[in-house]
Amino acid sequence: MKTPDDVKSRARTNYDRNVRAWLGGDFTPLTVSLSPPTIRQAEADNGEAVGEWLREWAHWNGPGEVERVTKRLGYLGTYDVPTRIVLHSPEEIARAAGRHADWRLASTRLTQLTAALGEDVRAPLLTQLFRWRAWDEVTAERFIAVVRWLRTHDVSQYYIRQIPVIGVDTKWIEQHRPVVEAVVGQLPFRTKPPLVELLSLDPEVKIRNARRLCLEIDDAAGANPAFEQVLIVENHTTFLALPEIPGAFAVWGEGYRADELVAALPWLAQRRVFYWGDLDSHGFRILDRIRGPLPGVRSVLMDSETARLHLELAVEEPTATAFAPARLTDDEDRALELLRERSGTGCLRIEQERIVFDHVVEQLTATMQ
Repeated sequence: MKTPDDVKSRARTNYDRNVRAWLGGDFTPLTVSLSPPTIRQAEADNGEAVGEWLREWAHWNGPGEVERVTKRLGYLGTYDVPTRIVLHSPEEIARAAGRHADWRLASTRLTQLTAALGEDVRAPLLTQLFRWRAWDEVTAERFIAVVRWLRTHDVSQYYIRQIPVIGVDTKWIEQHRPVVEAVVGQLPFRTKPPLVELLSLDPEVKIRNARRLCLEIDDAAGANPAFEQVLIVENHTTFLALPEIPGAFAVWGEGYRADELVAALPWLAQRRVFYWGDLDSHGFRILDRIRGPLPGVRSVLMDSETARLHLELAVEEPTATAFAPARLTDDEDRALELLRERSGTGCLRIEQERIVFDHVVEQLTATMQ
């Protein structure tokens, strides 16, 4: 015998599984059999359980149509017994499930969006139902304004910040991007151009009349600075503190971004290129990788002697990489192996900033003069 609570539970399951289809216009009424009692069940406890069940359904004031039949229940007599309940609409199922407020808001919001943007947005919006179903009026109106603007503009020519809708900024777009893209497609907005930072180490030579400058990477590719030597440095503070070296300039490598820079700056292939990174597994991995396109790259301050001299300043590398070197020199291999052997977790790290600066100046001057 199914109680009103059983029907409510069934309605909740049905609602959660099918609400998207109903909003799309595909609905089938929900019929729940109430499993009315047999004579044996009715007589088992002198009708107490059946009596309670009949009273529950007699007081049912929920939605739907309860169908009943007149049935004799043994010596207990004849009763109008509920046999099944039919919920004829999404509204009735939502009410039985305790989801009526959710249904009303979702259906009202979808009606608003399709009326403003066209019926063709219904299907894509339904794929993102759980992202917009609880939007308030302000959010919905902003969404409508954004979609209308996107439909009439080539977004590849604009930054997100240029969308002329009050209350819409980069954070708003990123928060609602899945819903927006479901309706208008991918959003290839202009992005912040990648930059490369260059620093002249020669006091007599400047780069475009500046000692230090940032260029968009495409501009830097055409810069072709008048220097014979290039030093790629991983750490920015170390990059800024580099000593004067005649005939040389530096590029801030920004860790693994060094790969991108090496590929984007074709003039590096015509110069003597040096790389200086942290003495750790990632620093050596970056060096190993940039030697792919630039096999002649020489390392600075990444040798076994420098590693031994500064071991007391080493710390455990938080997330060491277990890469297998393919392009390191024998001495670089020894330095990496030393750091791995002395580590209790994977590899030690000696950051560039920890190396005594007098030693830095001495080694850079000796290597690059």
